[in-house]
Amino acid sequence: MENFVQFVKEVRSICGVNNIIIAGNVVTADQTQELILNGA
Repeated sequence: MENFVQFVKEVRSICGVNNIIIAGNVVTADQTQELILNGA
């Protein structure tokens, strides 16, 4: 999961804040929160 979070952070830095990143299927609230906090 940590690699995926890092990937989302990198995509966010490339795409900027005005684009939507669809992060895929997440199973837990903790995973969802981690992705949101890192730009998804």
